[in-house]
Amino acid sequence: MSQIDSEPIFIHSMFRTGSTYIFKVFRRSQARYFTYFEPFHENHVPKGQRSYLAPSQIFFNPTELHNQPNIHGPYFEEYKHFREKINNIFDPSIPYAKFFLEPDENDAKVNEYIHLLLDHAKGRPVLQFCRSIFRSNWLHKNFDAVRLFLYRNPRDQWESSNVSYIKSTYLLILNSNNLPEEFKEIKAYLNLPTCDSDVKDLDRQLLYFHFLQ
Repeated sequence: MSQIDSEPIFIHSMFRTGSTYIFKVFRRSQARYFTYFEPFHENHVPKGQRSYLAPSQIFFNPTELHNQPNIHGPYFEEYKHFREKINNIFDPSIPYAKFFLEPDENDAKVNEYIHLLLDHAKGRPVLQFCRSIFRSNWLHKNFDAVRLFLYRNPRDQWESSNVSYIKSTYLLILNSNNLPEEFKEIKAYLNLPTCDSDVKDLDRQLLYFHFLQ
């Protein structure tokens, strides 16, 4: 196998672009891919660091109500065999507070986490991101990986985003650190208040932006 054929594959997309289907294709392949579903998802924040305040009727099962494809197994199955190690290093700032990373920035926490995933892959690693497009240059400067970008017609993507959880995450992104000037203008135009909850308390933040919609 050549070096190119053994390099990790990083799939970058935003929400509602069909990335879960692409994840399913790689997961079901016979070519020994080891697929990680949404490595930057807030689900990886250790339970002891989450408040779980959001009522269940707000955040539904995505497979049932968000028109997600059947992926033949739990979303985060591939993480289970080293979950304790993830709990020790996954920082709650990773999903949203660090949504924007410049290529030259030094971020030891994200670096250590991605190395952990690659080291524990039982096959060629495939990382399917939905929270990486504004740090993809950082990722590919720090890791040798094949870069795939998934794009969907913006109108269809927008119409598909009419889901409370997705809309909450969009607002939470505007609450990120290192917000680019263009996004600051959007935040100002929307007159969007900053959530005062601790950056680590993602449940409170998601709930806050849910009721702000």
